Amino acid sequence: MKTALLLITLASITLSSVSQAAFKQRPTKLRLTLEELDLSGDEKMGLLGSSYLLRLNRNIYAGLGIYSAVSGKRGGFFTGGLEMGVNKRVGRRWELDAGLFVGGGGGGAAPQGGGLMIRPHIGVLYKTTLGQFGLQYSQVDFPNGDIDSKQLALSYDRPLSLLLSDNWQPQYKSRSLSNSFMRRNKPATQDFSLIIQNYNVPEGLLNTDAVVQDENMSLIGVEWDYYYRDNAFFRLQPLGALGGDSDGYASLLMGLGYRFRLTDDTSLKVSATLGASGGGRVDTGGGFTADTSINLQHRFNNGLSVGVRAGVVAAPDGDFKASSVGLLIGHSDQAPSNRQLSGRDVKPRHWRMRATHQTYRPTGDTRRKGKSTADDRDVHLFALQTDIFMNRNVYLSGQAIGAYDGGAGGYAAGLVGVGYMTPLWKNSRLLFNAELLGGAAGGGGLAVGDGLVSQAMLGLAYRTTRSTSLQAAYGKIRSNNGNFEADVLNLTFAYRFSTLTWR
Repeated sequence: MKTALLLITLASITLSSVSQAAFKQRPTKLRLTLEELDLSGDEKMGLLGSSYLLRLNRNIYAGLGIYSAVSGKRGGFFTGGLEMGVNKRVGRRWELDAGLFVGGGGGGAAPQGGGLMIRPHIGVLYKTTLGQFGLQYSQVDFPNGDIDSKQLALSYDRPLSLLLSDNWQPQYKSRSLSNSFMRRNKPATQDFSLIIQNYNVPEGLLNTDAVVQDENMSLIGVEWDYYYRDNAFFRLQPLGALGGDSDGYASLLMGLGYRFRLTDDTSLKVSATLGASGGGRVDTGGGFTADTSINLQHRFNNGLSVGVRAGVVAAPDGDFKASSVGLLIGHSDQAPSNRQLSGRDVKPRHWRMRATHQTYRPTGDTRRKGKSTADDRDVHLFALQTDIFMNRNVYLSGQAIGAYDGGAGGYAAGLVGVGYMTPLWKNSRLLFNAELLGGAAGGGGLAVGDGLVSQAMLGLAYRTTRSTSLQAAYGKIRSNNGNFEADVLNLTFAYRFSTLTWR
C-alpha cells in the first residue's frame, strides 16, 4: 500500500508539471527492450519490454510499460506498471538514460511471489535515422518472490509525437484553428475495436500438464490500428481468455498491416503480429507468439465500424497453435486529405489516463484453486486505465490489472466497459463517477472459473488541477461461473487531456 501511495504521489507531482498550453506537438516514444534473466536452478527467461513514454520536459519522461516472457519455459509471464526516467544528451547522437519501472504481475508458474516487480536501469542511447539504439544495465527484482536478476538489455526507441492539450478543450475553440495549422498537425487515421474471437484448437493438442487441450478458447480484447501511411498501419492487440478451459491465458501482440480499399467505406486489412502469450496451462513454451490475420471491415458515416476476421496463431517454442475467427465493433477516425481538411471540421477528443492502486477483499465462500476452505486474504493490485469520452460525461474504458501482493502473484485481468462522470454541482471540483465493466481474468490461484468476470464501481473524485484529479471508489467483482467474488477498493490518480479528431 505504501508503495502504491508513493507511486501515485510521484505521478501526480510529475504529470501536473506539464505545460497548460493549448494544443502542441508533444514528443513521445515507443521503447522496446530485450534481456535475459537468470532464475534459480540455472534457468533463463527472455523478457521483452514494451513502453509508451511521454516526454514531460527536456530531460524527464514517464509512461506505461509491459514486460512479458518470450523465451525459456515461462510463457504467460506478464507484468504491467508505470515507467519513469531521465536522460541527458551528450553530443549530437548520444544520450545517457536512467529509469525505474514499478508494476505487478507474474504468471507462467514463475517464482514471482506476490507479483511486485521493480526494474531500475541505466544505459546509453545512440541516435540514427531509424531511431535510437541502446544498451542498458538493468535489475529485475520481485521483492516478495524469488526473482532477482542483473543483466544487460538491448533497447530500441522509436521517436513519435502526439498533438494534445493538457485540459479538455471546448469544441468551439477548435473552430479558431487555421487550415495551415491543421495541415501541419493533421489527425492520423485510427481504428479502435473491441474484438471477440474464438481459437479453434487442433484435436490432440497437449497443454503444459501434458493433458489433451481439446476445448476451443473464447477470448476478448481490443485491436488498435494506427496509420503511419495512407494504408499502412501499426497494430497493437491485447487479448484474454473468457471461455473454455484456459482461464488466465493472455497475449500481447504488435505488428504491421496494410489496408486494401474495396469501396470508400469497406476495407480488407491484412496483418502480421508478434509478441508474447501464455498462461491458463496453454503450452506456448517461452511465450513468443506469431499471428497472421485478415479483417473485413465496414465504416458507417458516424464512425462506427464493424467487421469479421480470420487468422492463424502459433507459438514456435511450444505446442500451441490454432485457427481463429472473430467479430469486431468499434470506432474509426478517418483522417481527411489536405484538400478536404478545414479547422472547422476538427473537434477535440477527450481522454483520461488513470494509475490505480486496487484492493480485492474476498467475500462469501471465496476460495483459492485447489483449496477446500475460504481464503479471505486481501489481494493488492496495480491497474492502468484508459478512458475515451463520447461526450463530457459518458466514456468507454479499457483497464489492465495485475496483482503484486496477497499471495496471488500471476493474477491479471483485462476489463472493458462504460462509465459516467459528472460534477456534483455546477463548477464543482468534486465529481461523481460510476462504471460497469466486464472482461477476462485468471491466474494467481483465484477461482475465476472460465475467466469471465464482471465489475461495478462507484466513486468520488476531486480535481486537483485543470488536468489532474484524485479519486476513491468502491465496488464489486465476481466471476461468471467460479466462486470468486470480492469487494473492490480503488485509489486513483487521473490525468485528462484532449487530442484532435476529424468530425
